[in-house]
Amino acid sequence: MPGADKKDILYILSTVALFIVIGLYLAFTQGQSLSNVVLIPFRNNSITPTTEGQSEEEIEESNDEGDDYFAVLETNIGVLELDLLEKNAPNSVENFVYLSESKYYDGTSFHRFIPDLILQGGSRNTLTPDKSDDKFGNPGYTINDEINWDSLELSDDQRNDLEKDGYKNNTDVTSVPLDKYTIAWANSEADSNGSQFFIVLGERGEEKVRKLEGRHTVFAKVVKGQELLDEISKFEVDLSILEEPRPTKDITINTIKIEKR
Repeated sequence: MPGADKKDILYILSTVALFIVIGLYLAFTQGQSLSNVVLIPFRNNSITPTTEGQSEEEIEESNDEGDDYFAVLETNIGVLELDLLEKNAPNSVENFVYLSESKYYDGTSFHRFIPDLILQGGSRNTLTPDKSDDKFGNPGYTINDEINWDSLELSDDQRNDLEKDGYKNNTDVTSVPLDKYTIAWANSEADSNGSQFFIVLGERGEEKVRKLEGRHTVFAKVVKGQELLDEISKFEVDLSILEEPRPTKDITINTIKIEKR
């Protein structure tokens, strides 16, 4: 390359490499239907918001942490309205908004059902006829827990048990306890949250609910449609798949719409 010194050549090569990496990334995300999504930026962002195509005014407006966010979860048997707890679990809400806006949940079914305890969904593996691997569905990444044990007033014994299992007390947030109609991330171990979530069908004071406390980040609560959940609690349980009780009637998420109020 006439007239080009070593710095110029290195600059050109690094620029070309950068564009190749970006191209591969975009190709992958588009293949996963997770591209071109504008995220609502909260503090401690774990996912970088996309602002392409937005004016400065729109970007500034989307950065307003004073807004309250809701989700309208439409199913094949009714509608639930969720109040997203962005002040209590900002990264969790950001993740849920990201997946919802990406239509990640559209068409998925609730695959785990324990009457008077939980109704669990959020796995894209439910889109296939094979039900044996529904519990393994994930978005390909994980986010950390956002649980403040002090807010939940956990006993020393509870804290010790949680620490033995690798869970940590996060004093940067103020947690909402697990209670009837709250929504929390499902996980298999500490800091392993992805896309699966569960709706609590039991009461806070019950022992079976208390055993889950401190392990699952609560990021939303159902504010409309509780009567639908009460009806679902009466559904019969399908036990045909070992250790995976599910409702005998399919409950499918048609879509989730995010609203700012």
